[in-house]
This record gives sequence, structure tokens and C-alpha cells, in this order.
Amino acid sequence: MYSIKFDSVKNRIYTVLEGSSNLEEVKKCNMEFMKAVDNAKSGFTYLCDISKRGVELPECIEELENAKNYAIQKGLSRVAFIVDGAILKMQLKRAYGENQTTMFVSKEEAERYLDGK
Repeated sequence: MYSIKFDSVKNRIYTVLEGSSNLEEVKKCNMEFMKAVDNAKSGFTYLCDISKRGVELPECIEELENAKNYAIQKGLSRVAFIVDGAILKMQLKRAYGENQTTMFVSKEEAERYLDGK
């Protein structure tokens, strides 16, 4: 299950991913995410809550990386993840790079980081 929301005032995309999903659902989520990216202005930020997400299948990780690369090309400036679980943290670091992965335990902490506070 997932939800995607774009806040035009903050120029921020919010995604919540819960449970586990198959490749078809990940592709559908990516299509909605890319529409949100197209509505954002260059310099937008991204907050992704995966605190209730299961481990991703390898084919899903590849698809999610496509969405990440699309967002970077369109001007993504900062990313924050709300994450709980060592395996997910490891997958994020592998997908985004050690220095590109900023993880938090609460939405409030992630918002402060993305707001530059």
C-alpha cells in the first residue's frame, strides 16, 4: 500500500509505503511519483516514510532506482527517509549511497532537516 502527496507550498513530495508490494504495484507507485515530480519546481524535497515497509524485492529496488534517477534529473535537492529496520536501512544505503541517505525515526525530525532547521 502506498500514498503520494505533493505540497506546492513547501515544494515537497510525500510518500508513504507500507507492507510489501510486487513489481506491478511499485511501477504504479512510480508513475504517480513521477507525476508529482513533474508538478514540483526544481529544488524540490522528498520525504519518504517507509517505517512500516517490508524488505524490497531486488526487481522492485531496480524500479525504485529509476524513479530516484528521474527525480534527480528534475531537480531533487534533498531526501529524508523515515525508516525502522536494519535491512531497509542497508537497502537504502545501497540504492542511494552512504552519503546520500538521510534517515530519521520521526516525521518531525525529517521535516526539520528538509526545512533546513
